[in-house]
Amino acid sequence: MEGVTLEFPRLIAQLVMVATTRLRSAGVDTPRLDAEMLLCFVIAAERTFLIAHPDACVDEPQRTRFESLVRRRCEREPLPYLTGSQPFLDFSVTVAPGVLIPRPETELLVEVALSCLPPNRHPVLVVDVGVGSGAVTIGVARGRSDVRVAAIDCSEAALCIAADNVSRLDLRERVDLFCGDLLSAAPRKWLGSVDLVVSNPPYVPTALLRELPPEVGFYEPRIALDGGSDGLDVVRRLALQAMAWLRPTGALVVEIGEGQGPAVREVLANAGYIEPVIRLDYAGIDRIAFAIKPDLSR
Repeated sequence: MEGVTLEFPRLIAQLVMVATTRLRSAGVDTPRLDAEMLLCFVIAAERTFLIAHPDACVDEPQRTRFESLVRRRCEREPLPYLTGSQPFLDFSVTVAPGVLIPRPETELLVEVALSCLPPNRHPVLVVDVGVGSGAVTIGVARGRSDVRVAAIDCSEAALCIAADNVSRLDLRERVDLFCGDLLSAAPRKWLGSVDLVVSNPPYVPTALLRELPPEVGFYEPRIALDGGSDGLDVVRRLALQAMAWLRPTGALVVEIGEGQGPAVREVLANAGYIEPVIRLDYAGIDRIAFAIKPDLSR
């Protein structure tokens, strides 16, 4: 980074200190944590090792690699893209440019989705729309051993990453991946029989994309972020499509953005769902919307 002339030393404590200084100067929110995580990644060690061995030497190839990663992080490339993985629930997923990085808030999407599954059906049919890295699909499949998931994305690159994660976590027998737009790629034999449609759709209003942090706006895929003028273009389409795929009393569960709760509740009601509910995340922000397809036979 221009204006910073600090050289990278050899000892762990010094490496962390210099990297922290560079990252702070670049505007990174968590400079020391990121410095430590990058060094742990390079030397294949836990953070406790850095604390216990501050005077340990790092060899030249590792220092060169560490400096390269710190430079990229100073350019605000997301940390998970640099390390290639992101923790989610009780597992980690491989991530790379081309897929949205799973957020801690999205763990609530999995929690709500699992709570909406019927207790006495086998198999339970779930469609995940916009699978990305596969984090939500994997979270739901690991949460219920009787779940079958059709995971859909319009990006072949994302599906390759999701397939790797599904395989690595030994879920290939219960997860099938499909390429297509929203529910157009769902298995036709599931029409009218799906227990749950779950999605983390793009929901950022187009005008607000420029206000996103550089890590998001410059690096993460726009197609996974841009939700149209009010952020709800995909939610509207998905709500209407899901009606045909869900069985009576099946549920639609979607992640939403701050302040979108009232508008999404109206979208779901207008699409014919009953009992639309908005769940707040732990910061008190609108985060999850879910609703039930009515059973007109009753």
